[in-house]
Amino acid sequence: MKKYLTFLLFLIIPVITWSQITTTDTKLAFEYYRNKEYAKAIIIYKNLFESSGSRSYLTYYLSCLMELQEFDNAEKLVRQQIKKNPNELGYLVDLGYILKRRGKEKEGRESYDKAVELLTADDGQVQRLAMAFREKFENDYAERTYIKGREMLRNKSLYRNDLANVYLLERNYEDMIDEYLNMLDDNQLDISNVEMRLQSAMFMDFDNNMNSLIKTGILKRIQQHPESTAYYELLIWLYVQDKDFNKAYIQAKALDKRASGQGDRIISLARLAAVNDNYAEAVGMYLYVIGKGPATSNYFTAQRELLGVKLVHFTMESDVNKDSLRMLENEYKRALNEFGKTAKTISMIKELAQIDAFYLNKTDDALNMLEIAVKMQGASQQLISDCKLEMADIDLLSGNIWEAALIYGQVEKSNENNPTGYEAKFRKARLAYYSGDFKWAQAQLDVLKASTSKLIANDACELSLLISDNTEMDTIEDAMRMYARADLLSYQQQDSLAIVTLDSLIHLFPAHSLIDETYYKKAGILFKMGKYKEAADSYQIVVDKYGTDILGDDALYKLACLYEDQLNDIPKAMELYKKFLTDYPGSIYVVEVRKIYRKLRGDEI
Repeated sequence: MKKYLTFLLFLIIPVITWSQITTTDTKLAFEYYRNKEYAKAIIIYKNLFESSGSRSYLTYYLSCLMELQEFDNAEKLVRQQIKKNPNELGYLVDLGYILKRRGKEKEGRESYDKAVELLTADDGQVQRLAMAFREKFENDYAERTYIKGREMLRNKSLYRNDLANVYLLERNYEDMIDEYLNMLDDNQLDISNVEMRLQSAMFMDFDNNMNSLIKTGILKRIQQHPESTAYYELLIWLYVQDKDFNKAYIQAKALDKRASGQGDRIISLARLAAVNDNYAEAVGMYLYVIGKGPATSNYFTAQRELLGVKLVHFTMESDVNKDSLRMLENEYKRALNEFGKTAKTISMIKELAQIDAFYLNKTDDALNMLEIAVKMQGASQQLISDCKLEMADIDLLSGNIWEAALIYGQVEKSNENNPTGYEAKFRKARLAYYSGDFKWAQAQLDVLKASTSKLIANDACELSLLISDNTEMDTIEDAMRMYARADLLSYQQQDSLAIVTLDSLIHLFPAHSLIDETYYKKAGILFKMGKYKEAADSYQIVVDKYGTDILGDDALYKLACLYEDQLNDIPKAMELYKKFLTDYPGSIYVVEVRKIYRKLRGDEI
C-alpha cells in the first residue's frame, strides 16, 4: 500500500508543479502583452503553446508575431496547424488575416472563401468559424457563415440573434430588424426578449433612423399577420420609447376592445404616462377603464390611481389652483362614498387629508379622517404608518411641533430598519433642524447617510451638508436659525413671512456663508407664489455673485427654465442655456440642457 501511495505521489507532484508554473507564466505573459512588450511575451507564449497545444495560447502567440511583423513565421505556424487540424476552419481565417496584413488581399480572401466552402452541417463548426471571422471584424464573412450554416442544417430559425448582431455592426439595420421580428414569428411569447434586444440596438443608432425603420418593419408585419397581437404589442412598446403615449394608447385601446379585455394593458400604460409627466394622457386612459363599468376587475384600481394622478398633477403647478383642488376633493368624497371607508381605501383617505390640510386649510377635518383611518380593521402596518406620517406632517404644518415629534418617533420605533422607519427618522431630524437643534439633527442625519434607501440617504446628506457648512464657523448660529425658521414657514405655507425672514437674514448677515442658499431659497418660494420675475432676479443674483459655488449650476438651470416656461422669453432662455453649457460642462443637468437648447434652436432631435 505504501509503495502504491509513493508511486501515486510521484505522478501527482509533477502535475501540480506544472500547473503552478503554467499559471505563473500565463499571468506574466499577459502582463507583457498588455504592456505591449511583445518581444518578452512571445517567448513565454511560444513555450506555453508548444507544451500544451492550446488554441488560446496560439492566438496570443500569433498576435505577438503579427505585432512584431514576423509574418513569415506566423504564416508558417498557421499552415502547420491547418495540416494538423483540417476540420478547424478557424485556422484558414487566421491564414487569410495574415495574408491580408502582408498586402496579399486576393490570397487572403481566397483563404476566407475556402473556409466557408469547407463548412459542413455541424452547428459547432458553424459557430466557431463565424466567431473567428467576427474576431477579425470580417462581418460579411460571418454573415455568409451563419446563412450557409442555417441552410445546411435546414433550420431557418438558427443564429437569428448572431446574425442580428452582425447586421448591427454593419449598420444594416433593416436586416437586423427583420431577424429580431422573425423571432416573434418563431415564438409569439418571445416579445420581452425582442424588446430588450431592439432597445439595446437603439443605443447604437449612429444614423438616427433606426426608430423609423423599426416602426416600418412592425407595420409591415401587422399587415402580413393582422391576427397576431405580438406585433401590436411591439408597436405600443415602440411608441412608449418615443414617449408618444397618445399613439400607444390608440393601439392599446384597439387591442383591449379586440380581446374584450379588463383594461390591464391600459392601466400599465397609464402608469408609464404618469411617471413621464404625461398627465392628460394618463387621465384619459384611466377614464377609459372606468368607462368599462364597475364589473371590470380594474374598475377600483383605475378610480384610485386616477385620483392620485390628478393630485400629483394639480399640486405640481407653481401656482396651485384652489378651485381645481376643491373639485378634486369632491371627487375623492364621491369615490369614498362609492367604495366605502375601509382598509382598501386608506390610501385615498390619506390623499384627501393631504388636500384638505395643505391646500384647503381644513387641518382639523384632515386629522379626524386620519385618526379614523389608523384604527381601521385589516389595515396593514405600512398603510397605518403612512397615515401617521401624514398626521405628523399636518401637526407640523399647524405648528404642533411636539405632537409631530411624538408621532414621528412612534413610526420610527414601529418600523425599525425599514424605509418607513428611516423616513420617520429623517423627518424627525428635519423637525429638529426647523427648531434650531442643529447638533441633534446632525447626529441623526449622519446615521441616515448609510440608509438603504437612496432617496432618504441623499436627502439626509443634503440637509447634513447645509447644517455643517453653515454652523461650524458660526458659534452664535443666528443666521442658520433664521434660515431654518424661513424654511419652516415655507413648509407651513406662510410664504410671505418666509420671504420677510430671508430678507432680514440678507440684511443682517450680508457676508455669511448662507447668503447664496438664502437667495436660492427665496427664488424657490417666489416661484411657488407665482412671482416669476422676482424669482428670476433672485436666481440671477446667485448666478452672478455665487456662480462658482455649489448652487451655481442649479440656479442657472432653473433660471433658464423659468425664462422658457413661465416668462416665455425664448431668446433669453437660449442665451442662458448656452451659458450653462459653457460654464458647467460637468453638471448633472448638462445632457438635458443640451437637448433643450438644440430643440429651441430648431435642430432635428
